[in-house]
Amino acid sequence: MHPLHEYIAKTLARELKSRRVVVWYDPAREFTPFIRELRGGANGNGGVAALTVGDVAASLVEFNGSFFELRALVEPHVRADTPDAVIVYVPGCERDAKGSVLMELELAGCCWSHTLRHCARSVFLERYTVGVVDELVPADRALDYADLARASELRPSGEAPSR
Repeated sequence: MHPLHEYIAKTLARELKSRRVVVWYDPAREFTPFIRELRGGANGNGGVAALTVGDVAASLVEFNGSFFELRALVEPHVRADTPDAVIVYVPGCERDAKGSVLMELELAGCCWSHTLRHCARSVFLERYTVGVVDELVPADRALDYADLARASELRPSGEAPSR
């Protein structure tokens, strides 16, 4: 896999190890290609998929139009005192901080709120200077996961990275 995928997977794995449940709202659907990679290319149908995130065995449960259905799919995985590792992926929706049907899961686990821009900058700052990263990940332009993934595979030439 490419460095951008590895960074996101490592970050998610860290959260899964510590909190077990990650509720991931992705209003702009920036991470849909990452989720597809995680699933191994298969299309999500709103069901449950067993997968490995970094070095953590987890279940991926995807939103398919109904928050109540989503909660029902997650329930068997979080019933025990020590829940299974679960990613609850909610593309195309903003988090409702006051009235979320998933509030209990959000509080028991965590809400993952990284943006694609943040993840890409973190990956690129390991290899490039801040100036180069600002050009690769401009603040005033929409980002595309596939383009950033390809760019993350490039090898830097010359300058030392910013630390």
